[in-house]
Amino acid sequence: VSVGVHCNQNRIPEIVIDGREMLQSLRASVDRHHLDSLFPTLGHLCGTKSDGLRPLLLGLEDWDLTRDDLKAFCAAFGTTGTSPLIFISGHSPEATDS
Repeated sequence: VSVGVHCNQNRIPEIVIDGREMLQSLRASVDRHHLDSLFPTLGHLCGTKSDGLRPLLLGLEDWDLTRDDLKAFCAAFGTTGTSPLIFISGHSPEATDS
């Protein structure tokens, strides 16, 4: 028996966090190697803003995220958020068509 986020109907975003404008601006003005603090900060922000809902983050679709980027993001999200998962558009399997 599947329950919680193991059920397909519970793997649907409930809130959209639109970071496209901010992330596009950062990408254009800051060298990628100087963005070490971006992913933990972004994870913290998404965890705080999602308020227990399953969020979909927009804005990282064209970014080449590393495992370390995702680990830092998810660690901060898990620390501040109460949602069991997050969808990152262009990177999460369920969010690749967003």
